[in-house]
Amino acid sequence: MLRLFDIIIIYVYGGMIMKRVLIFGLVFCILFLPIVTMAASFSDVNYYHWAYDNIEKTSDVGVFGGYEDGTFQPEKYVSFLEIFSIIQRMSNPSSEDLQRANSLYGDVSNQYNISQWARSGIEYSLYKNILYESEIKAASESGILTDVPVGDSDFPSREQIAVFFGRFLEVAPDFDHSGLEYDDIDTIGNAIANDLSVSDYLSPLVDLGIFEGQGSEGLFEPTRPFRRAEMAKIVDSSLDYLSENDEENLE
Repeated sequence: MLRLFDIIIIYVYGGMIMKRVLIFGLVFCILFLPIVTMAASFSDVNYYHWAYDNIEKTSDVGVFGGYEDGTFQPEKYVSFLEIFSIIQRMSNPSSEDLQRANSLYGDVSNQYNISQWARSGIEYSLYKNILYESEIKAASESGILTDVPVGDSDFPSREQIAVFFGRFLEVAPDFDHSGLEYDDIDTIGNAIANDLSVSDYLSPLVDLGIFEGQGSEGLFEPTRPFRRAEMAKIVDSSLDYLSENDEENLE
């Protein structure tokens, strides 16, 4: 028969074992839980996708999300109208700003039959001089002012988007292009609304880390549209820049 002392020892020792089992279990969960919780929010973007973090972050803050079927479609191109809806959400304008933009540029939306979902983005971008009416006209004439783009020519080009983001982030054009290491830099054109080279907009964006200075395999490919994964990276980097600027202004 076990003595009281033996029973106490067994109880204490058993308790220590149970504690160790519990601790081991907790450690196991802590180590492996991130693998589960960090699974992609979109069925077509796994954890190993090169833009996974950018896609998750921009989606989490409600700036650039996916589709109703649970996909993000990272290889799909970004449309002209989508660009300005994204820019509007990044700006987080007040209702007063949106009302003012509508009162000034609602007639432009009507003139070009802009879909309801995209109107506030277009009007706000016109109001903030991110987009000019001459560019709306050019977009309409070239066929990219559409809800249902089909071919590559129905989407805005990379050089057009660089100009829009340069204006949106209010970076001064830079005529020193030494930071641009694109092999096809001579094929980059001018902005539609003025005589500035798109490279003048690209230079500060590269300096800020918004755009890559080497491009893809050494190319900028100015006339190619942006894929949604690429846009997520640009949007994420832009949000970081805006956040840093806000912090500096508060100091």
